[in-house]
Amino acid sequence: MNSQRSQKSPTVLLLDVNSFKKINDTYGHSAGDEVICEIAHRLSAVLYPKDVIARINGAEFCILVELSDPNYGAIAVARKILSCFDTAYAFDDHQLTVTASIGITRYPEDADVPQELLRKAALAIFDIKAQKKNNYQFFEQRMNSEVAEQLAQEQRLLTAIKDETFEFYYQPFVDTKSGLISGAEALILWVEADGNIIYPDSFIPFSEKLGLIDQLDEIAINKVFAQVALWQKQALYFGPIAINLSAKIFLTQQPLLHF
Repeated sequence: MNSQRSQKSPTVLLLDVNSFKKINDTYGHSAGDEVICEIAHRLSAVLYPKDVIARINGAEFCILVELSDPNYGAIAVARKILSCFDTAYAFDDHQLTVTASIGITRYPEDADVPQELLRKAALAIFDIKAQKKNNYQFFEQRMNSEVAEQLAQEQRLLTAIKDETFEFYYQPFVDTKSGLISGAEALILWVEADGNIIYPDSFIPFSEKLGLIDQLDEIAINKVFAQVALWQKQALYFGPIAINLSAKIFLTQQPLLHF
């Protein structure tokens, strides 16, 4: 940076290192520590000495700067910070590409106490990760209600999985020559307590994002197999039944069925 910034508007840039847990899990905590140290070194190189850089937890840094223009100035600083991730991080014999997400809040426009500035910067990061990583985002008021709604939906989904409030509808396959049913596809629907029906294209991606898709797969397998067993007792046969499952279930070493 070539020109000094006038001290007018304090601005918080909350930096989150994307997928840092995977680095620790794959290469070990010593590798993660090396990456964090190198990130801190690179941040110090692109920021002014008067700027405050603090590591606030395992994968997050809080950067406090004072800007004459908290909008364009914050964008310039965020881009400088993201440039720290343009070059791969080296340790041992590895070259590791690391990315980051930056949430930005401005005092007093967004909040007038440190805790709220950090909380709202974290909401901005949450918004980035819902779209794409390795970017920056200013806090916007809409994020409060959006995150609250997502948290509420997450709680409803957790309850639905616990209580197994899912129903399966069977869409028949019909042989065009004979006109007879030759099989069926089991379609999962989430039925809420008030009778509201939520279709899979609304909750399956959300389940995958939350890491709950394994439990939905298990519910689908057990419920569909139980239904087929009931039909067999009633001497009913409709041909093979197709079940929609996540790709993840075929990568696990756990058994598919639990009876």
